[in-house]
Amino acid sequence: MTKYLLGLFLIISQFSFTQTKIDTLKSRIEKSNTFLEKAKLYIDIANLEENPKKILKYADSALNYSLKSNSLRYQCLSYIKKGYGHNFEGHNDSAYYYYQKASMIIPKIDNFEILHKINRGLGYVHEDFKNIDSAYFYHQKAFEISKKLDKNAQLKSKLNLAVLDRKTGKTEKAIKSFLECLKLNDDKNLKQSISLYNSLGNLYLVIKNHSESEKYYRKAIKLAKKANKKHWVKLMELNLIQCVINAFKDEQGIELSKKFLKDHRGNIRDKEKNRVYFYLAQAHTHLKQYEQAKFYIQKKIEASKKIGDTKSLNIGKFQLATILNSLGEFKRAKDLLTEVIPFYIERNNIHSLISLKSLIISNNLMLKGDAKTSDLFEEYRVLKDSLYSTQVTSKVTELEKKYQTQQKENEILKLSNENIKKEAEAKAKSTQLNYALFGGSIILLLSLFLLRAYKKEKKTKEQILTQKKEIEVLHKELHHRVKNNLGIANSFIKVAKKNFTGSEEQNILEVLQSRIMSMGNVHELLYKQENVSAVNFQSYTERLCEEISNTNNGKANNISHKVNANIYIPIKEATPLGLILNETITNSYKYAFKSKESGLITINFKEDDTTIYCTISDNGIGMPDKKDYSNKNSYGTRLINSLVMQLSGTIQTTNNNGTHTQITFPKNQD
Repeated sequence: MTKYLLGLFLIISQFSFTQTKIDTLKSRIEKSNTFLEKAKLYIDIANLEENPKKILKYADSALNYSLKSNSLRYQCLSYIKKGYGHNFEGHNDSAYYYYQKASMIIPKIDNFEILHKINRGLGYVHEDFKNIDSAYFYHQKAFEISKKLDKNAQLKSKLNLAVLDRKTGKTEKAIKSFLECLKLNDDKNLKQSISLYNSLGNLYLVIKNHSESEKYYRKAIKLAKKANKKHWVKLMELNLIQCVINAFKDEQGIELSKKFLKDHRGNIRDKEKNRVYFYLAQAHTHLKQYEQAKFYIQKKIEASKKIGDTKSLNIGKFQLATILNSLGEFKRAKDLLTEVIPFYIERNNIHSLISLKSLIISNNLMLKGDAKTSDLFEEYRVLKDSLYSTQVTSKVTELEKKYQTQQKENEILKLSNENIKKEAEAKAKSTQLNYALFGGSIILLLSLFLLRAYKKEKKTKEQILTQKKEIEVLHKELHHRVKNNLGIANSFIKVAKKNFTGSEEQNILEVLQSRIMSMGNVHELLYKQENVSAVNFQSYTERLCEEISNTNNGKANNISHKVNANIYIPIKEATPLGLILNETITNSYKYAFKSKESGLITINFKEDDTTIYCTISDNGIGMPDKKDYSNKNSYGTRLINSLVMQLSGTIQTTNNNGTHTQITFPKNQD
């Protein structure tokens, strides 16, 4: 209670101090004998006032006295304050009118400080008009002018540009601008530094650079504690918890969350409880500690009800349904899903509806084993793959547009350089300067223009490199999603196996799982490695052999494998080749060593300039004399032949102290 009273006292003291200053200025106006001094004093009062209606009132009085005194400076400042007041109230047309009035006076007084204020004001108005290009123009113009003023003016203008970049989704550019703001501020303004560090933490979180995000959140928390801004400390500690859990540092996230609840006990609002309980549930879910996750998500739901946040409440119910499904409480999970579906349909939230559909499919399988559920799953998979493919295509198109825009800017810059050169030549002829001085000036100008063009070109190349990295991240995300989808399919088959008791049905489903696994491994390796266009087949083949060995009790039967596959194969060939390896190696484990105490399976890859050679050998009992891969009776054989044809390759099988299969196919297929 004492803390709240102290805070209230400080607010009242600040208000009283400001009001005292305003009263003092008013008394000076009454004693003043000149219109100019009265105009100045009314501007000073308007600068202190926070109520927009009162700002407009004092600005009107200042304008009246500045007109009577013929002071262009205070007329201009009066128009600026009127523009500010109208912009504050949302009257953007009126705000624009008064800022334009001020801009018509400024050429007559030539004051950079006032010109800076006008351009910032016009930038704000165009932001509210949603004229982003115009807003950029005026804020950039204000920043160029601020270079002739002090660092504080530069900081304000650069911050305007940074915020605009953040609003328009230009995250990388916004980060660069906020870092420049930090240099300009240099921790002189503690409150400003806290805000800048927190903004950088948020931006790095958007691009999933969790280490940088965590670094800046911790800096913000340290300064907020130093400034004794307890509300800010809580906000930024919650941001830090979110960052840590998003980086899958779940144990650390749980520790930070519990410390937050302990440190701020008795001083946590329901809205803050809502956040921290959600993060605790998220971390425990990552760790598959579903009972703890269930406990915290229920507390989040209670907090959401208290603050009347419908969106947060439905998100909590959705999360609880997911957790209950994992705990096997399918009936209750289904009831919760039924409750939240109308909320997401009303908001047309496609991502959440897809996740809901997936969860309902899983729930139906557990409750009923409905045969039609597999068709529903196929619709879901196609819908989700289509959605993410569309997103990737959209992002690539956006990056291409940015690149084309940059190219056009370069062309405009070149034309601008040529025009400036022509103007310089015409000016030189008209002034009849000394030829030596004229030549030196032109060379200097050209050097400056070439330097500027070089810097512009260098910046463009850096932007293209950044865009290329963004595209690679998107490709990795796509492979990750495909791998997850295949994992879901594998899980559904695993669930379905429990409904069949016959060995034949069990074998069919195990073969299907093995094939899905081999495709999933390709996509998993692609999103984990740096090169997203080709698969490291040494890692892939070793992992495939291990998984097949585990499935077929290879170690128990003394069957080992040896892999020599130091080769990268493009994704187009990797998937069919992986399926061929899966079928062939599985056959060796199942049939090659039936009458032998031990066995060895060897996989070798070789390549030359045009061809890749893959050999799978075992030292088992060999194949029947009449069996080869031209036999169409076996589904596995037909699948292998089909996949070899897809590779435009050939397959040859021989018996020589075991079975030896060689697949040959051309490199770099289009």
